Amino acid sequence: MHESPVRNYSWYALSLLTLIYVFNYLDRTIIYILLPLIKREMAFTDLQLALLGSMSFVIFFTVLGIPFGRLADRAVRKNMIAAGLAVWSLFSGLTGFATGFWSLLVCRVMVGVGEATLGPAALSLLSDYFPPRVRATVQAIYSSGIAIGAGLAFFLGGWLGQYYGWRLAFYALGFPGLIIAVLAYFLREDREARRKLQARSTRRAIGRSCSNQCRSGITISVMAALVLLQTTFRFGDQHSSRASTSSTY
Repeated sequence: MHESPVRNYSWYALSLLTLIYVFNYLDRTIIYILLPLIKREMAFTDLQLALLGSMSFVIFFTVLGIPFGRLADRAVRKNMIAAGLAVWSLFSGLTGFATGFWSLLVCRVMVGVGEATLGPAALSLLSDYFPPRVRATVQAIYSSGIAIGAGLAFFLGGWLGQYYGWRLAFYALGFPGLIIAVLAYFLREDREARRKLQARSTRRAIGRSCSNQCRSGITISVMAALVLLQTTFRFGDQHSSRASTSSTY
């Protein structure tokens, strides 16, 4: 069977989404390499550093992942990605303007909120752009953004922090994501592929529902038959017992 070639635009979308994933890991990781400089300037305790480095981001990123996943099934996914990227890039850059613990904490929380939008929407988009025969390759390319982003965060964050200060590191690595958000907004979604996928999912759901109803009906029928048989045998035993008692008397 002839297999249709993958469109060039699909590879462009993959490149852009991979770049966004790089920024995703860069902005979430950069604070770890800059924490010693932040602690030295603001005299934070170890508990405050722990809250800034993990809890402020992880809690909101984890809790909001599922709701954003459900939203990605209904909303325009490219808009979700663009809005999320704009939010986390803006607040990653604004981290450089922080004046104390609470302003830093708010920035880290909003970075987590923005980044929670990417995973579900991007994976859903990629499944529309590419057929099943190349999706493993696509996932491998997209996932490379993790290592690239984390590596750039430690290298560029360390270099900028050492020579220009931790504030400029946030400016330089956070705000450029706003430009990428504009490109994400103008991505084209394959609406026809999504409609087919939704129709297929609906048919499967209807099939599962009918199958479950059939199984339930069969189970109820079998149980009713067993109860009826049990009642019949019990009535027959009682009738036989009464007949034998009458004949005895």
